[in-house]
Amino acid sequence: RALYQHSGNSFVSRRGKPIVGLEHITKQLQILGMDLDGELLIPGVPFEQGIGLIRNKGKTPEAVFCVFDAPSVAGPFSRRYQKIYTVIRDLKAVVLVPHSLAGSKAALKLQIQAAFENTYEGLVIKNPKSFYKAGKTYEWMKIKEEGEPLDLEVIGFYEGNKGLTGKLGGIVVYYNHKQIRVGGGFSLPQREILWMCPEDMIGRVAQISYQEKTKHGSLRNPIFEMWRDDK
Repeated sequence: RALYQHSGNSFVSRRGKPIVGLEHITKQLQILGMDLDGELLIPGVPFEQGIGLIRNKGKTPEAVFCVFDAPSVAGPFSRRYQKIYTVIRDLKAVVLVPHSLAGSKAALKLQIQAAFENTYEGLVIKNPKSFYKAGKTYEWMKIKEEGEPLDLEVIGFYEGNKGLTGKLGGIVVYYNHKQIRVGGGFSLPQREILWMCPEDMIGRVAQISYQEKTKHGSLRNPIFEMWRDDK
């Protein structure tokens, strides 16, 4: 995920860290006069490897910027998308992420199924009337295909930070000879109750969903689903 900032003619990550080595893209975007939101990728390169190459502080001339929003353009998403379409369609190394309208729930399900069948990671469902908001929002929802859930033993836990201080931040499970932190999937009441006696979680079995198994044998985006005390 990357944000192009016109004021500095540069890219920053979702957390505001500079992303360098992309002058072949910034030179094209500088004349547009707007901020752009999207994702950087290297075509034909696996996800993790691509991230490493883009973050290595060297030049990455093979990187492509896939644009899906324009934070500095006023109005709902449908208007922002139309503005992006008119200004970047002829640029090199800059791609407009295609969008299509789903007229019903049935049509949406067909689009989701088609995405999975074509080996896409999933879809992002957006409200065309929504205004831009940084960070997570219910106006944009990701739908991803996940691997079969795993039942894993809890070997540790950790406290949350910021708004979750004094509550459970997540658990640590054991998988493939690795310790994996799982912070997502817990409700706020669960985090409060479990943090009262966190030691009681040690040895319990948790059902964990995930997006995929990484090449290093870990789990990408692990999420807590439920306790499996029957195991």
